[in-house]
This record gives sequence, structure tokens and C-alpha cells, in this order.
Amino acid sequence: FDRDFIPIFQDEVYLGHLWVYTDITERKKYNSSLRSQREFYENILNNIPSDIAVFDSEHHYLFVNPIGIKNDELREWIIGKTDYDYCERRHRPIAIADSRRTLFNAVKESKELKIWEEEIIRPDGGKDYFLRYMYPVLDEASAVTMVIGYGINITDRKKAEKEIADALA
Repeated sequence: FDRDFIPIFQDEVYLGHLWVYTDITERKKYNSSLRSQREFYENILNNIPSDIAVFDSEHHYLFVNPIGIKNDELREWIIGKTDYDYCERRHRPIAIADSRRTLFNAVKESKELKIWEEEIIRPDGGKDYFLRYMYPVLDEASAVTMVIGYGINITDRKKAEKEIADALA
């Protein structure tokens, strides 16, 4: 039960109070069900072996799984932020954010899946390669409500391709 206390005054004289009880059992069950569903889907997204990010229609992060950002504190911080905020905080080139924004805008405009390869330079100077996807989620009026981005690390594949090309040469 939810309990409200309402004091009763007449001519600034306290006469007593009124307690109002509201049965909130159904609301509690509903909230518990929503929490369980959220945990279920987050558990799935957190265990898919690729990085996953969900953006609102203005390119702000709504969700990132642990493959996308391994650091728990940084992953929590990024929610509501943009790639520009991320690049600034992590001292990464703004060109990364510019490129991702351009692709995001292309997905919003075309309302179609975009696929590309991205090269990331690690702090140690090494390179990682990712195959990236951005897919728009549309509402009933075909407006983009969010964009799902996911990527797969293809660094090993790129190394193997280079070794094969070198061997053939």
C-alpha cells in the first residue's frame, strides 16, 4: 500500500489528519515484470560476442554492451553522450566522431543498413580493424526512433588476408 498523510486545518488550527491508502500491488507487479524483461534483454546483449551500441535519433548513446566499452565506469558515463564527448574524454581524434556522425546521418537519411570497415589505432600504436554496421529502427510513420550499431573485430582476418596476399606475391 501507498500511504499519504493529509493534515487537516481550519482557521490555522490543526484538527487532525487523514490517512489515504492506495493499493499499489498491480503497479509493483508491473514494475517487477519490466525490470525482469530489461535484465533478460540486457543479459542477451551483454553476452553477444560483438560490440553493440544503441543511439537515439540525435546520435546520443542509449546503451553500450561490455564488448563495446569494457570499462564499467566509462560505459555508464557514455549514456546520453555522443562520440564527440567520448573522443574528447579519451583524447582520440575528433575525425573518428566526424566519420561516425556522417555515417549515422546517412543511416537516418536513407533509413537503410550501412556497413563499413573502421581502423582504430590503439594507444600502443597498433591497429585494430572492425566491420561496423548501423541499422535504423523505424516507427509506424517510418521515422527513425533509434539506431543500432554493432561491430565485429576483424583484425585477425585482416592480418590473415595480408599474409595470404604477401605469400601470393
